[in-house]
Amino acid sequence: MTSFPFTIDYVAFWILSALLLAAFLVKGLFTYSIPTLNFSDLSNLKLLSKRLRFSRLPHHLYLTALLFLGTAFLDPHFLYPKGYPLPHSKQPIPLPTEGIAIYLVVDQSGSMGEKIASEGFFGRRQAQTKMDLLKAMSEQFVSQRPSDLIGLIAFARIPRILSPLTLDHEAVLKQLKEIQLIDDPEENGTAIGYAIYKTAHLIAATRHFAEDLQDQGKPAYQIKNSIMVVLTDGFQDPSRLDYGNRLRTIELDEAATYAKSQGIHLYIINIDPKFSSPAFAPHRRQMQAMAELTGGELYLATREQDLQHVFSTIDRLEKSSIPGNLGTLDTQENRPRFSLYPYFIAIGLACFLAALFLETTLLRKFP
Repeated sequence: MTSFPFTIDYVAFWILSALLLAAFLVKGLFTYSIPTLNFSDLSNLKLLSKRLRFSRLPHHLYLTALLFLGTAFLDPHFLYPKGYPLPHSKQPIPLPTEGIAIYLVVDQSGSMGEKIASEGFFGRRQAQTKMDLLKAMSEQFVSQRPSDLIGLIAFARIPRILSPLTLDHEAVLKQLKEIQLIDDPEENGTAIGYAIYKTAHLIAATRHFAEDLQDQGKPAYQIKNSIMVVLTDGFQDPSRLDYGNRLRTIELDEAATYAKSQGIHLYIINIDPKFSSPAFAPHRRQMQAMAELTGGELYLATREQDLQHVFSTIDRLEKSSIPGNLGTLDTQENRPRFSLYPYFIAIGLACFLAALFLETTLLRKFP
């Protein structure tokens, strides 16, 4: 789920705090006692008219108006994530002309439907399927790469192209949400080597096609670097039906060697808690070796926090050079925002005008 951080203008916060403190001190220095009148019998006070009972309403409305206007002074607002499409935006967004080619290679074998006890933020315990966990974290990763080409591959027995490399990240996210687990035993399996080899071919073909367009003097996206993020809960385990098929049972080291020859960095994320046990040590070493061969890394992540940290690490390691015509750095001051202060000002003015109206008409006081 895309997050929209909430923040305020902290300079305004400290200014308002200083003003409130000064007002409190001044009120304490110049406090005066309110004149009172003693009554021996209060029974008649119960018969006060509505006009008298609501005589303090304008005062409360003035205080409410002051509260809302003070809140508006703090400029409360939500920040749009980097690359998030802005609603009702009329300015044309220039397309990036260079960046990184990224393929998400997602395991959709039946075991990805297993639930794992994940410890999320604030220490809460929750049970969710491995696939749901990967989808949520992958969506955040995609939203942080606005200038990069991103594609999506799902694999079990064979890899399937769900989205080729594209700048249309909304289409990628739509396909990501629609990934279904394989429930047909004949289509099940974990052909990681085949998925890596085929994806590397796709990246190489896209790069060559772009270079051909550039040689012809036509505009084309310039791929500065290429990475592949493999999201799985297992290890190389092709379907028995494919034994004897060299391509579908291609070994991990051969697939990694080809990926390296194409300049592709391979990042493998395994989310099965059992994969960190000693029984799977040989598979871990094999995956670690093939990832390091390409300049990538193997990560073990079984919690929401782990996955977010892994994706943040990859995002930091694989930075694309954003073209100059795309704008400025991604700081809170430069990121587009959804401000709430107009609404607070409107409510505050409405309360002020209502108090003024009541004070001069229905609840008018005479000396």
